[in-house]
Amino acid sequence: MINRELKKYLKEKIIPLYERNDWAHQSWHIYEVIERSLKLAKDQNVNLDMVYTIAVYHDIACYQGRENHEKNSAKILEKDKILPIFFTDEERKIMKEAVEDHRSSSKNTPRSIYGKIISTSDRFTSIKGILRSTESYYLEFYPDYTFEEMFWGCYKYIEKKYGPKGYSKTYLKSEEYEFFLKEVAYYLLHTYELQKIFQKVDQFLRKKYNLPKIAYPNIKRYHTVDEYYKEKYKCKVYKISLNAGFSCPNKENGSGCIFCSNESGDFAGNKEDNIITQFKKIKKEMEKKWSNGKYIAYFQAGTNTYAPLNVLKEKYESVLKLDGVIGLNIATRSDAISKETLDYLEDLNKRTDLTIELGLQSIHNSTLKLIKRGHTLENFEKMVTELHKRKIKIIVHIINGLPGESKEMMIDTVKYVNTLPIWGIKIHMLHILKNTPLEKMYQKKPFPILTKEEYIDIVCNQLEQLKENIIIHRITGDPKKEDLIAPSWVLKKFVILNDINKELEKRDSYQGKLTR
Repeated sequence: MINRELKKYLKEKIIPLYERNDWAHQSWHIYEVIERSLKLAKDQNVNLDMVYTIAVYHDIACYQGRENHEKNSAKILEKDKILPIFFTDEERKIMKEAVEDHRSSSKNTPRSIYGKIISTSDRFTSIKGILRSTESYYLEFYPDYTFEEMFWGCYKYIEKKYGPKGYSKTYLKSEEYEFFLKEVAYYLLHTYELQKIFQKVDQFLRKKYNLPKIAYPNIKRYHTVDEYYKEKYKCKVYKISLNAGFSCPNKENGSGCIFCSNESGDFAGNKEDNIITQFKKIKKEMEKKWSNGKYIAYFQAGTNTYAPLNVLKEKYESVLKLDGVIGLNIATRSDAISKETLDYLEDLNKRTDLTIELGLQSIHNSTLKLIKRGHTLENFEKMVTELHKRKIKIIVHIINGLPGESKEMMIDTVKYVNTLPIWGIKIHMLHILKNTPLEKMYQKKPFPILTKEEYIDIVCNQLEQLKENIIIHRITGDPKKEDLIAPSWVLKKFVILNDINKELEKRDSYQGKLTR
């Protein structure tokens, strides 16, 4: 039992002073820490009056600034003229030291069991609690931030402090805290669910502090590359697709992939122009829509590592010198990157935002043989390993609707992708294009083509299976109308995207839902 007179004094005279603190360190926080402190103290041979008092004073000086609040709070406790009525000089010294030692960022271990209790108790044990604390800070000091800026600011803080590599530590075993860390790890991977909780916390805080209501954006049900770049570079980032005139080893050694048109990368620049001219022409058109963006030079057409190293260097380095270029995307094949090119890419990756795109299409070797892919799954795996060793980001391409593949086979491809150290994925629907071996196969013996509804169902299933930290670069394709044989519905790109979102909403689902 806590001394009644002591408790009355602290509740009436000290705890109300917390209302002068920032919103994240007011009385609600202190009552939570008191509760956790007394719970931890049950298993220790300690003075509960001291435990209670330390919890009450530990953040009392936050109104003076967070940086040294533990020292300033300890001074307030030390100078309190009423506390000597309840505690000896030695007890007050221990309490002062405990308050000084409570911060999780401290490099030193608390000097007493009391310091360990308050340090452990000052860690949050619920997602709502940590979100309330961190967003309170943003609402008070950065009220002009957008909802997205506040969410991602909170996300980064939680990850930095409580994530798998977080600096927060405890000194006493707490099952409640251990469960909380598992909860944090889960929500850091499942940001769709975290954003839903954050929205409710935001509504609560705006009502509590009489702040104006806001219209909440639609919560993304999968992680888009546009969202990733906006968060990283704080502006619109767009790709400029280039045609550097590279060939393809699969075409030189045979007919090439059966689905491939004469010009892979049909929306890239005009190969009659040099790289710089292509870039400037496309950039000029882009600037009509986005005037203040940054650019990624996207080597899209052909196999963009299939050339002598000196040729690759000349192409890549020339665009990196252009104003506003922050990175390169290089589309290639897993069987077309030499050892010396890998070493060069490793160096390049240290100087720019580099991404290598590899076509996988399917994990099933029978399918790879049918489509004349020209390499095996094993070859693909080896190249992913080599790129990952060099810390180079990898995007994988897969195709839904390949001849002979069932829904389960397509989903198995995504499950396999989850096992790879990749950064992003592009999901395509099989297009039958004019003047391709696939067209001849289809005209000779038509095979089943996915309907729009079947494709949407499969993509949603794949998204549910796909790890949430994998960035979605594409979930449908957009062939040229004049080149398309079938299916015609793929021309309605935005209808497909909207229908995918509607289906996910109907399921109340999102990327990574089934990867728990």
